[in-house]
Amino acid sequence: MRRIQATEVTDLGRDTSRAELSPAARRDLDRAATWLATNGQPRVLVEGHADQRGDARPNQALAERRASSIRDYLVTRGVDDDRIITVTYAVQRPVCQEPLETCWAQNRRAVVRMTR
Repeated sequence: MRRIQATEVTDLGRDTSRAELSPAARRDLDRAATWLATNGQPRVLVEGHADQRGDARPNQALAERRASSIRDYLVTRGVDDDRIITVTYAVQRPVCQEPLETCWAQNRRAVVRMTR
């Protein structure tokens, strides 16, 4: 698969255990859904991530809920469910590894990749 566009959704709220989408995240996803509707039939890969604090099992579940909430939102915006694949990385792919809240906040994210 060749990546043709990516949207990183980092504004998932300040609560470290949240999977709900903020208004800013919804705006980003609305733009992604519009792009998807006007650019053929690309596949969508949604990656769920979590910060490195806490136990592995809850972090994995949280990252799964984050990816699922984005998939569900994109479906409500007209993207076919069969075009969307979710994958959970939890703490396996941090973008920042410093032991600081600002760093952990960067790792609480989801990434939406549009591919052919």
